[in-house]
Amino acid sequence: MDNIFKNAEGYPDRVAGRAIKSADKPPETVSWLIKTYKELAHLLGYEIVGRIPLRDKDTGRVWR
Repeated sequence: MDNIFKNAEGYPDRVAGRAIKSADKPPETVSWLIKTYKELAHLLGYEIVGRIPLRDKDTGRVWR
């Protein structure tokens, strides 16, 4: 399904779309860690040019 805000019949379903979007959002710790990596690289004169994949040790979920 291309648009998460539409159901299988093509009608708008904003409630389900918002739920899917928020469930797929990384936790605050992941966002903080990536931002910290980028700031540290900048301070040392480097630039991160690719994705930084992180795996949650408890759940096994990978955040890219």
